[in-house]
Amino acid sequence: MNTGIRFPPLRQIIIWLLIITVVSFAIGAIIAGIEGNSYRSKYQSNVTPVEIESGTINHAIVALEMDSGSINLSEDQFTSLISGNISGVHAQKGPDISYKITDEIGHMNMKQESSMWLDPISKEDQWNLTLGQKVPTSLSIMMNTGDLRIKPGNANLTDLSIKQSTGDLTLDLSEWKGTHLMGSIDEGIGSMTIILPAYASIATHVENGIGSRSILGLDGEKGTYYHTVQDRQAPVISLSVNQGIGDLTMKVVHES
Repeated sequence: MNTGIRFPPLRQIIIWLLIITVVSFAIGAIIAGIEGNSYRSKYQSNVTPVEIESGTINHAIVALEMDSGSINLSEDQFTSLISGNISGVHAQKGPDISYKITDEIGHMNMKQESSMWLDPISKEDQWNLTLGQKVPTSLSIMMNTGDLRIKPGNANLTDLSIKQSTGDLTLDLSEWKGTHLMGSIDEGIGSMTIILPAYASIATHVENGIGSRSILGLDGEKGTYYHTVQDRQAPVISLSVNQGIGDLTMKVVHES
């Protein structure tokens, strides 16, 4: 029985389907590019200043917590406890920041707002912060994914705790001018560079990890390294390091 309906050859149908698929992908790429450029422009323009005045305190406890991004912390020549700029997807609102004073101790917490709806084009925040030198400070940093660059300069750090799941760490304490610094570093996956001042007495313990280890200017072996100075009044640094997976460079440098 002839119904009068004629179907095109199978080969022609396949060609049409391939053409439709290619055109659909091309349109999708164009739309994604337009939205991506718009997002990048918005991302780059989102910069929020941050400044926390310490007030009248004898000690500061500073905690920074970030899920994804980068933190660059340097010294502050002024009197602020924390100052700097926040940029990225959360910059317009800014991170969650709290500060309170209890018994002349300042407690400051800065936490990145977590979100599962981040744009895949660029979902990282950047914290460019400075740490004040006014009061002795306990500093705690928790990073899930991202790089850390910590160079507090003359800031009077008394305690330092760094926990990083994935990312590279640079910790430069070459200009530290405190009396006694207790520090712990827990690295998951990533390389570490730790720079220590030659004018301090230093004792470090490094837990075994997977990666190379370069120790310069310190004596010792098998995870226990030390640097001693003759001056009994010299500052003291006690450091515990969990190497994790990645290369470790730890060195002592003299003042320039």
